Amino acid sequence: MVLIPSARRLRHILMGPSREPLDFEISTAEEAITFLHWANPRPLRLYLPVHMLRMQGGFALGPSNPFVNCLTEGPRALEEFYSTFKPADMAEMYGIAKTGRTGEGLPPWQLPWLMRAPGMTPSGEKGLSLSHGMTLYGPASPEKIALELARMRNTTDSIRKHGYRTGRSFRSIEGYFLRSNAGLCFLIRGGKHRAAALAFLKHEKIPVMFAPNWPTLVDERDAAHWPLVASGDADEGLCREMIRITCVGR
Repeated sequence: MVLIPSARRLRHILMGPSREPLDFEISTAEEAITFLHWANPRPLRLYLPVHMLRMQGGFALGPSNPFVNCLTEGPRALEEFYSTFKPADMAEMYGIAKTGRTGEGLPPWQLPWLMRAPGMTPSGEKGLSLSHGMTLYGPASPEKIALELARMRNTTDSIRKHGYRTGRSFRSIEGYFLRSNAGLCFLIRGGKHRAAALAFLKHEKIPVMFAPNWPTLVDERDAAHWPLVASGDADEGLCREMIRITCVGR
């Protein structure tokens, strides 16, 4: 793993023909921001402090995270999460008080800063239809809960046995950065079970990569131009609250 290098050292690192990801260990938000300006064919893998990572909904990877907690407390913890956290809309997903603002009633999974194709909605996974529930909120069927628990246990057991493997044959934890006046965080788009398993196993740094075909940074300062705000489908103030809550973490 490579710490943030000098410009001269970085040129030396990039001279080789390798197209394997280049690893950098990150300790501060300022160091992370440096790599938003990366312009090289060689991809990046950033080892971020666990406290910088977020799941959709603003969930940090601490002990109270539902996926971390289920490894400590067992199935009942996950059952309780899905039975009690059942947001009906985007405002409830982030714990935002409803005051009649435009966009409060959008689906819980919606993100106002993303430009999606019309009709693009979540789908089921691992052989279960969407009727069984979503991963990050309830309600969820017994089959969905069993699936999520098995994924967490299997992932954790694999990391214990083999370590966290990052070669081409293994999927990466992917996402993008969010920045608000509350700070900087990395929103996971793929690999949340692996990230939660690493957090449960007390890894202080978690390897992440930028998700292909997604933004590298969403900045609160651009909120007026976010697709759902610019289209009039969501109130700018509401959306600013969403990104701030996510950056602070829950």
